[in-house]
Amino acid sequence: MIGCLCLHGFTGAPYEVEPLANYLSNHTDWKVAVPTLPGHGEQLSLRGIKKNDWIGYAEAQSLSNC
Repeated sequence: MIGCLCLHGFTGAPYEVEPLANYLSNHTDWKVAVPTLPGHGEQLSLRGIKKNDWIGYAEAQSLSNC
């Protein structure tokens, strides 16, 4: 099984990569995950968030979802 983690951009949200994630889910046998990065979401709160927070979160999501 192939895992694919689709990450949104800075100050973005999963909706940015949903079309790609949906396409991959529908046309491959890949397990696709689209997490919301720390500091993003319904309320943008990036204060105190560092790039290593995003990297660590992405790695954890990859291991648990892909």
